[in-house]
Amino acid sequence: MSQSDTTSESIAQSASRGQSTNVFANRVIRDVVVQGSLAFGLLFLIWFFTYNFSQQEGGTDWAFLTNNSKVDQPDPRPLPVNNQSSVLSVFASGLLNTLIVAVIGIVLATVLGFLVGVMRLSKNILLSRIAQVYIEVLRNIPLAVQLLFLNAILLAMPGIGNGSPINFLGALFHNESFNFPGLQFGDGVGGGTWMGVVPFDYSWVPTLRSWNGSEFGTDWLIVIPAALAFVVLVGLTFFRFFPALEAWSEAEKVNGRVKNRTRMSIAGFVSAAALSVLILLFFSIQTVFPPLLGWSLLAVFAIAVLIGNAIRQAIINWADDRLDETGKRPNVDFLAWLIMGLFVLGIMLWLGGPVSIENYVFNDKGRPEFGFSVPVGLIALTGALAIYTSAFIAEIVRAGIQSVNKGQGEAAASLGLREGRILSLITIPQALKVIVPPLNSQFMNLAKNSSLAFILKYPDLVQVLDTTRNNTGRELEVAIMILLSYLSISLTISIAMNYVNDRVQLVER
Repeated sequence: MSQSDTTSESIAQSASRGQSTNVFANRVIRDVVVQGSLAFGLLFLIWFFTYNFSQQEGGTDWAFLTNNSKVDQPDPRPLPVNNQSSVLSVFASGLLNTLIVAVIGIVLATVLGFLVGVMRLSKNILLSRIAQVYIEVLRNIPLAVQLLFLNAILLAMPGIGNGSPINFLGALFHNESFNFPGLQFGDGVGGGTWMGVVPFDYSWVPTLRSWNGSEFGTDWLIVIPAALAFVVLVGLTFFRFFPALEAWSEAEKVNGRVKNRTRMSIAGFVSAAALSVLILLFFSIQTVFPPLLGWSLLAVFAIAVLIGNAIRQAIINWADDRLDETGKRPNVDFLAWLIMGLFVLGIMLWLGGPVSIENYVFNDKGRPEFGFSVPVGLIALTGALAIYTSAFIAEIVRAGIQSVNKGQGEAAASLGLREGRILSLITIPQALKVIVPPLNSQFMNLAKNSSLAFILKYPDLVQVLDTTRNNTGRELEVAIMILLSYLSISLTISIAMNYVNDRVQLVER
């Protein structure tokens, strides 16, 4: 053996001996030590801050939630809260206002974003440039500035007090709110309705009362389990029952097409019945938020739409069956929509009785007391959120459409399809798998950006809890409530969008 071989062997042996004595060379030991140290450090920090806060005067105390808020809440008030309401009741009202802004903003931003995104790719130079300017301008102006600007425009409208609001077809537009006349069925309180069932009688439902009994009705020990049971029922319906029903309705397939759509029609009626039950349970909790229709009539309208849509879909399924059997599809689309509309109108007239428009009644201060009122703060907030977010959604839509192979559109055009049909039937369905994932972030950003409502003194979650913090001095408790509320909203949006994302993904063959 040469001297070089001996030297190499001694170095290898030395290295192996050094490796065996280094315990951190073992990956399991290294991971346990590192991760254990991090976990210990995190627990120590939690214990340190918790102990330090508990030693301060006052500590944590959640009893303030049952105390009276002692503050008159501004409109809109989706729950009947006043200065005698509990802090928890005021918190629920603010949370509901935040959810209203988030839901309306998401819907408006999605619709506007899709329109602008499609315009951005239009062959019409004027439309394309308008969309480009819209996107570039709005994305580069801070949301708070847009919010203040839109609010300033609304405040510059004529005032209601000087008798000069803008009156358009019975709707009043002024710098405090937009007021629309409401529809009245019968005499407005259930009398005179032909069936005598509107509004519904929910006397069997336990009414809400706060823990100190100052308002709302029965014990929270009844209300909270009922609310949790309703949430569980909704989850089981949407994530268990509906998927199973859909799998049953599409069980008989030939070459990817449903062989007999009778099951699909049955599934549509069963789904409408299930949703109708959920609507009746949901609307059993009545509030004072004034919709265009009373809550009970709104429930009737929603149920009528569900059943009418099931009838419309059954007609469409029948036409598709004829296409598979004969190769020719009856043109019944317009007829199906007409039957649905007549069904909904007939149900509303049958149950509601004579329909009239509720006239305005003004109080001593010149403010309208009846009708559907939308405060300008709500309009400015939802409008700014929708416009700002739509600019980002438009770019997401543009990228999704461009991700689809152009050859697919060219092949469809060679078959004689118009550009609009190509976009709706071929391009958009394939682009959704690219569009939906980033939409999740935009929707969550919109919901979180709704916290800017404090700029307008709009009584959202942050505004009402900030008032509570000033009155009670419970800084940490209020901060925890805000954090958990927005975390819950974001997680709910994420779960819903992940479900949608799974549905729009294309199945690779």
